[in-house]
Amino acid sequence: MGDWFNIRIKTERSKFDKVRSIIRSYPQDVAQEVYYPALQQIAENGKDHMRYIILASETATGRKRAAQGGNGPGRVDTGKLYDGVRARTNINKDSFSALVGWLDGKPGYAIFQELGTSTGVKGMEAISQTQEYMLSEIKKLSKGGKITSTPTG
Repeated sequence: MGDWFNIRIKTERSKFDKVRSIIRSYPQDVAQEVYYPALQQIAENGKDHMRYIILASETATGRKRAAQGGNGPGRVDTGKLYDGVRARTNINKDSFSALVGWLDGKPGYAIFQELGTSTGVKGMEAISQTQEYMLSEIKKLSKGGKITSTPTG
């Protein structure tokens, strides 16, 4: 192994097993105490990022609605698309996963807003943009950097 792993530990013989246990559990402790909470924050920020895209992704219908005094020009009319975005994290002994999006499959029209339609609705591509955002935050975290407190900076 590299020089960084050449360590010496001096301890009483009776405490050696306890010290060995601490050293062996250290990576898992760091994951539980440092990385998993940071990854949970990245997932929550991913949800906020996706919701921001919904608000900022203008459509002709949205501009018309805003001109008539309704919600802004983004893709928010009833709020179902916006409110349907969820973040869920799963932590197991040796793994972590984060899911962000319309996890319940509701509203059913989310797929058409996301991908667009053949009748002219331009897809907002919120999932792919959010994925890129979350990956960039994970890369920062893996290099020892701090994650941003909000997805829009």
